[in-house]
Amino acid sequence: MPFSRDYYFGRFKADELARLQQAYIQSCAAIGCCPITSPLKDELVREIIQIYECGVSQPEKIAELMKQIESVKHRADQAQTLDQFAVIHSKTA
Repeated sequence: MPFSRDYYFGRFKADELARLQQAYIQSCAAIGCCPITSPLKDELVREIIQIYECGVSQPEKIAELMKQIESVKHRADQAQTLDQFAVIHSKTA
């Protein structure tokens, strides 16, 4: 799990690490990715830390924010894909 690495022990207290780990697990559940094998793991951890450092310390609230963040990213990816398809489609038509 990401927050069990030695790097974080000097940066956060044990109770903070427990909250961050819980926020990570809840965030993964909210967005539908595996907390162990997700290729987005490091990116999610960075975003969770940013949210935590902005003063949001409740794991449930962090997970809710992460779900909102990821849903916006997903829409942006879909829009780009649709734009690319429209360009390709117009070239072949």
